[in-house]
Amino acid sequence: MREHKMQSFPGYMQQAVDIFGQKAAGQHILDLPAGSGKLTAALRAQGHQVTPGDINGHAGDFVYADMTKRLPFDDETFDGVICLEGIEHVLNPFLLMGELIRVSKVGGTVIISNNNIMNMWSRLQFLFTGTFYQFHPSQLTDYGPEEAVDRFHISPMSYHSMRYLGDFFGARVAEAR
Repeated sequence: MREHKMQSFPGYMQQAVDIFGQKAAGQHILDLPAGSGKLTAALRAQGHQVTPGDINGHAGDFVYADMTKRLPFDDETFDGVICLEGIEHVLNPFLLMGELIRVSKVGGTVIISNNNIMNMWSRLQFLFTGTFYQFHPSQLTDYGPEEAVDRFHISPMSYHSMRYLGDFFGARVAEAR
């Protein structure tokens, strides 16, 4: 198995690459939101079949996938689903969590990363401003609910909230980093 490391990879992306690097090649993986496609490329270099989904600049084999709506995939389509730094960008993270689990196969791997709002800096900011670190919804442009746009950080979620949602939608949390 070929190890794939990129200099511009943030640590959370490398962790996802490493997790799937331990699995047999040929896993069918959803990368959502796929952004620039760096993670997709790294997973493909490991021999996985990756479906990149995003609302921004989808090109090539990107699938248009709006994380605020039902995802355009059948139930239990993917061996793995990766949603890195995406869940905090949607108005209804509960819907997205349910969709990520719905499209993953039973026994599959779902990886979700999120801004850590429980760190000391974020807690202090909340104490003095009423908003978590990196979450300033009052400063954002007011888009209508039907507009498919990147809404930046608008839905802060703690580990405990995400764990509860995973349990609620029938996922088993195997690990938290």
